Parts: sequence; structure tokens; C-alpha cells
Amino acid sequence: MPYIATTQRISHDTGIQILRPMYYTHPLADAAYTDQGLHQYWWGEDIWVAPIAAPAAKDNCSSDTGVALKAQMEARQFAAGTLKPGKKGVPYANATLQQRNGLTAWTVWVPPGDWIEWFSWGLVSGAVKPGTGGAATGGFSKTAPDHFNSGPGSFIARNYSIKEMPVFSRPGSIITMRTLPDASSASVPHLSPSRLPLDGAVAGDGSLGAPPPAGGTSMLGLAGTPYSDMTLYVLPLAPDTLPRNSVLGSASHTTRTRLYEDDGVSKAAEESAVFGWSNVTCTWKRVKGGGAVGGLMGSLGSAMGLGSAGGGDTDSVSCTVSPPELGAGAHSLSDAGIPDTRAFTWRFIGSWIPEEVRVNGALVWRDQAAVPDASGDHSGWMPQQNAWAYGGDTLSTWVRVGVPHATVSPFTISLNFPAGFRSDDALLTSGFSRSVARSLVCKDEVDRGYSLIYPSDVEDILNISASATAFSAAAGAGAVKKTLEILPATMRNAISRLDVIASTFAGTPSGFVLHQRCLGALHDGMETYPPTQLSQKDPRTTIAAAPQKYGSNIEHPRGSMPGATSQYSSTPGQDEYSSMEGIEDYYVQHVMWGTTNDPEKTAESGMPPEIARRPIRSAAINQNGEKIDSGIFDEDASSEDFSEL
Repeated sequence: MPYIATTQRISHDTGIQILRPMYYTHPLADAAYTDQGLHQYWWGEDIWVAPIAAPAAKDNCSSDTGVALKAQMEARQFAAGTLKPGKKGVPYANATLQQRNGLTAWTVWVPPGDWIEWFSWGLVSGAVKPGTGGAATGGFSKTAPDHFNSGPGSFIARNYSIKEMPVFSRPGSIITMRTLPDASSASVPHLSPSRLPLDGAVAGDGSLGAPPPAGGTSMLGLAGTPYSDMTLYVLPLAPDTLPRNSVLGSASHTTRTRLYEDDGVSKAAEESAVFGWSNVTCTWKRVKGGGAVGGLMGSLGSAMGLGSAGGGDTDSVSCTVSPPELGAGAHSLSDAGIPDTRAFTWRFIGSWIPEEVRVNGALVWRDQAAVPDASGDHSGWMPQQNAWAYGGDTLSTWVRVGVPHATVSPFTISLNFPAGFRSDDALLTSGFSRSVARSLVCKDEVDRGYSLIYPSDVEDILNISASATAFSAAAGAGAVKKTLEILPATMRNAISRLDVIASTFAGTPSGFVLHQRCLGALHDGMETYPPTQLSQKDPRTTIAAAPQKYGSNIEHPRGSMPGATSQYSSTPGQDEYSSMEGIEDYYVQHVMWGTTNDPEKTAESGMPPEIARRPIRSAAINQNGEKIDSGIFDEDASSEDFSEL
């Protein structure tokens, strides 16, 4: 809710909606106007989505006897060359290993630069040089600012389960959320009234709303309540964001976001400027270290997983939430619907186990037994206490700040990592969460196929699925790093072992399905990060880069940037004119280059003079189908001036 509410306020101020086409930020990239590029969208400023518009494979099957018998029969027919296409989708034997696990293949256009894929928390990259990454050319213009001259991006192919969705954010993004109450522990109760709107109620009026339901765990009415308890996700950095050996002795990288708040029930924010804005910043630092930690102590520390015996640079990350800046009409926090105190849950994703965690300078103790769930809650979190724990499934450091903090004061949280453990290590964005999820699919098959195959037969598979739990209980970052380094070899060993013992169980129907599903899951879990960029000749690129497959009557630039194929207009010459007109309006009016409707404010907005001028030069087609220069058109030209078109 905080992320959505903040984006809605930005939408109100700028006219840019929450859902935004990819060409708003990459108007010169040809791929932004392809079938796949037009199906993707920005969801606010910090998240973009590539929803899967395809059904899951029809031929995935459970290991029940009837379906397994049919699957085995089809496999034998396929081997003998007598298999005929079925009427209900691809026969099981013709399905890919991934389809047999209910995974759906999807091609995604990745804009230029680095991005973090949610769920796997792995790094994906889009090409920054023209002609690479399967995204053709585009992304460069002499008149466009450097912000748009970033490259064509890339197409990548992924497999997703029904529980996953292609969601991406910039490395280091800070995503604000509200903490949900947990029904089992009630550790996050409502700390404020539900603020249901009443007739005649005004901002700051104590009559707003009624107490929350008994137990304080209902989610009803939360959208109108103040954020008395917030959760903030801090995504990992891209590899090598900070220089490995800084000449100056230190280096830093900062990311930012904003938090908007109002009373949630009245129009005071719009009519009387009663609201508040808070800034959230996170800064990663690297301080040049001294010599190695040698001798007996260094060796013991490394062996116990407490740290690196090699010493080296020391990394840390520190995040600060500023006090709210109130609108002109707000005289107090309560006017703007902002609580006097606030509790926090922080989730630093793709993080090593820190050596220490501090909240406002004070050390926080580690609760090794209270590993939180996906929402950051755990019955072990003590109310009115600060504690931190490590979630091994996503390599996340969770920090529960249960002691309410005065909102009028800055809030700072910092994590310090052991010497030699880089906060931008590629291991932290190598898709560990995905590998664990896929290995758990295989483990589930092994559990269901007990008596056909035994856990001792596939120890490597169990080691992968158990590694997340081991990480959560690990004493230090050393044990995590060691496992991540050998994970690819462990996955390969698991596949080899599975193939070796397959002859003992794959001859039965259930054994055949077990082997195929398990094998498909492990192969998919071995996908490397960043994913390989598809070439322009790849069939998947051809499909994704095709013109849009359906028409539309929506009122936005109805063509593509010059040089790309049109998906909308059927009138010769209309594409180029509509496209340039619409993109120009966007440049002039919206926040990417500064919000202004006045061409004289070009210097303030940072727009190139060629685009800031309202008159534009457009291409047109004459009656003989020849392209002509239709000259300069002024914005208030009469209809007669366009008669040639």
C-alpha cells in the first residue's frame, strides 16, 4: 500500500499513471514497440512486469498410476516412431522437461542495463550496445538525452511456475510496504484506529473510525489506516557496483525512494495541502581494509564459517528514513495522518550474514531461532523488542524493529559485513532462491516415489533443498559463501546421480514420471544468472519481436518511433506524424525531462532544443505512395495546412 499510494500521488501531480508503457522510459528502443515490449509495463517508478499471457502446459501430470501409464506408453510410442499427435495438447513424451513440471516458457524483453528478478532475486541484464541481445537496434539518437541513449535491451527466455511472475526492479531498489498482522502470533497488531470515514469527519479528527477488530489481526480497512508499522525491502546490488580496490580508500553507492502519506479518508491533501513526504536512502560503502587475518585464529574463523581468513575490504549498508516534510496545510503529523511513532521490519535481500546490525547506533541482537516467513513475521519475534535473523531461502537479513521510533526523528539502520565479503558479490544474485525452489520440486517427487527411490540415493538433491535451512542457522557468512560456490557442481552431481540410478525405477510408470519431473526441475534450477541473451535468429526472439497481435483504440502515440513497424495505424504517413507528435508531447509535459508546458523553460527541463520547440517536422506520403517532406507544422495550424496528408 505505501508504494501504491506514493505512486498514485506522483500520478496525481504529473499525469503519469501507475501502469506505464515501457516506451515511456525507453522511447528509442525498437523492442519497446514489439509484441512482447507492448505487453510489458511499468508498475510505478521502481517495478516493471512482464505478465505471462499463456497457459501452463496441458501435459504436466501427477504421479498417479493412470496418468503415469499413459505417459510411459507415449514415451515408448515416441521411441518407436509411432506416436501420433493428441487432441488435447502436446503428448507427454514430446513435452519439454520443464513442461512436465507445469512450468511455462516465456520470453521477456529486458530493457538495457541491470535488473533484479523478483522470486529468484537473480540478476538479469539487457544489452547496452546496438545490434546485440536479440533486440535489433534502437536506443540511440543524436537529439535524445543520455537517459534514453542506453541501448536496445535484450530478449531472454525463462520458465515460470504458477506461483511465480516476471517482476523486475533496479538493483538496490527500496520498496515500501505495510506490515501485515499475523493471525498466529498477533505480533504486529494495529497501533491505530481503523479510521473508517464518518460523515463530517475532517483530517486529524479523533472521531475518525473505530477500534480494530478483536485481536488486531484483520486486514479489513487497512488501506485507510496510517502506516504505524512498515516493511521495507532493500534489493541487492548488481555485481561489482563498488570498485574492488578503491584508490581513495573508500567507495559508496546510494539508492533512494520516497514515501507519501495523508489522512487516508478526506480530501484535505488535495484541497488544503495536508500531507507528508519522507525520503528513504540506502548507501552501500566499501572501506579499504588492512592485511589478512592470518595464523591460527584466521584459519579457525574461516573453518567455522565466521568470516574470511583473507581479510580485505569491509562493506556495509546503511539506510535512513527522514522525518516527514509536511505540506503547507499540515500543522502536525496527526493532521497528515502520520503516526507519532512507527515500528519497522527491514528485509535486506541478497545479503551476507552481517557481523553486526545497528539501529540508530545501538547494537541489535540476533535471534537465530526466529527465522521469519515471507512477510517478515514470526511468532518468535518479541513485541516491543529489536532483533534480527537470517532467511536462508532468499539470502535475506531480516531486522525487526519492534521498539516504536519517534517519527519526527531520523531513523537509521546499518549492517556491517565481515572483511572480505563484498555486498555486490555475484554469488548473491546468482538465483539461489530459484535453485532451491526447483530442487524442492524434485524432493517432492522423491518423497512421493518412496520405495522406488530412497533419500539416500539422491543425497545431493536433499543437500540443495536443505541448504536454505542451514543458511538460516549458520554462524557466519563463510558457510553461506562456501555452499554458494559449490552449488553448480552439486546440481550437476544430483542430475548425474539421478541418471545413474534411473534404470532401477524408471521402467515403471510412476518411476518414469518421477525421473522426468525431477530431471526437468533440476535442469531448470541450473539456469545461470544473468540469463543468456537470445540472438536475433532465435525463434523465440522472432515471436517476441513481432508486431503486436491485436488492435487497439487507446489514445496514446499510435505508431512507433521512426524506423519501427506500426501496430496501429492503417493510414499511410500517419504513423510517423502521430508518433513524433505523441512522443514530443510526452517529452515536454512529463517528469522524465522535467514537468513543463512552456517551451521557453527548455533549460530548466533539460530537454534538447530540437524537441522542446513545439513545431515539428513530419514525413508524409503523397497519392503515389512516395514519402515527402511535409514541412514544419505549428501546433495551432489549421486543418487546411494538413490537406496534403
